Amino acid sequence: MSSKRPKRDHGTFTLNSPEENVLLVQLSEKATKNPERPGEAFGRITFQRTQNGRIEQGLKKFHLDLNKNQVTVTEEWAGAETARKTISLNVVDDPPDDRPVGSPPPGPETTTFYRLPFRSADMLPEDELRDWAKARAEEDIMGLSVLPRRIRLFGEGFQEVVLLPRPFAPDLAPGTGATLQALTGRRGVERRLVEGWFASGEGRGTAWILDVLDDNAWWLGMRAFERRPGMIGIWTSAWFNSAGTGPAALLQTLRPLIDVAPSERAIPVGQPKPPTKPELGMFGGRLPPTEDPPTTAQAVAERVGLSWEPKLHTAPPDGARLTVYRGAEWETWELKGEFPMGLDDMIRAIAARGEPPTSLALVRMGVIPLEGEPYRAMIIEGEAQGRRFMRGLLTKYGPDGTVLGNRLVVSDRGAMGHNGWIGVEPITEMSLFTLGSGEA
Repeated sequence: MSSKRPKRDHGTFTLNSPEENVLLVQLSEKATKNPERPGEAFGRITFQRTQNGRIEQGLKKFHLDLNKNQVTVTEEWAGAETARKTISLNVVDDPPDDRPVGSPPPGPETTTFYRLPFRSADMLPEDELRDWAKARAEEDIMGLSVLPRRIRLFGEGFQEVVLLPRPFAPDLAPGTGATLQALTGRRGVERRLVEGWFASGEGRGTAWILDVLDDNAWWLGMRAFERRPGMIGIWTSAWFNSAGTGPAALLQTLRPLIDVAPSERAIPVGQPKPPTKPELGMFGGRLPPTEDPPTTAQAVAERVGLSWEPKLHTAPPDGARLTVYRGAEWETWELKGEFPMGLDDMIRAIAARGEPPTSLALVRMGVIPLEGEPYRAMIIEGEAQGRRFMRGLLTKYGPDGTVLGNRLVVSDRGAMGHNGWIGVEPITEMSLFTLGSGEA
């Protein structure tokens, strides 16, 4: 009677896909909580290949052992083991950060002109509007790595936004001054802001906001930033503000905004349109009798996060996804587009449409700062019993956009009070209905 020796490392395969990175992050979290086998966790990924014109099903099994600082991966094809490898979990040194960062995407080639609601309390006094614009600029720099070129017009209860052609490019778009001049006489317009950015070296830039006032007076805010891999921007200075009267005192590159050449032609913008209406979709179901609904903020964030995080590099959420548990009943909402009332109010309205939720969790893509650096991330925020808990699955990119790795961060946000979603009245009254709903 003969016995086969157990297989050790054999065969060849790669272990470098973004999906495998995410699985290893999740297994590491599970391993720290495993009561039966402390420090260990198991997982698998399925995939396909075409062999001799036939589609074969493949499987990779992962055994993570934090006690030995290693992961063992077994690969199977058509039910037969073809490869096995044990890999050390030693951290690989990060590549140097001084490599050049690619150019930003060009942005849309056409001009858009939208009219949006705007609270007049945000418009006066002057400093409040400028602070509001700075806050929006900070969001754009972090999320886009540039400040789009645009003109903002403000009046009583409205904001009109002209997004100029190819807004991700630096410097002024041709015809910006003439366009601003043509729009100045629009009915009800009381304030005018122009925004954009200058390139100031490889991977560096300066964001600027110009407030064009009456009698040729102006105010200018500028702030330096760096562009990082993953199209993320990080500020490298504070805002520098200046003010003056007339073009001679203004930065030379921006003088054409208030000293318009007679030969300059305005960019055709037409009449302002309302923004694209947000889209709502909902599907739902009921948990099986063997499953209990999550009742804490951490539990609902983990439950929803573990289902979404493997999709980070293949099918991230388009817009935001909100999963609401009302006891054993659950519903998932797809929220796409811009919500004039704000996403928080939209969530509060959904939470209030039936029985009080046991818990809920929001999934969206965003940017999370960590140790002084911003990272693109899938963000899962859970809320229950008046408390909020956040999971963030961060991605580190190389300068060429290659995914270098992922990291999971968690944070207990504590009690939310009037800033919560469950049991808090929306600030904006709305009639809630769904466009396309069904049962899962």
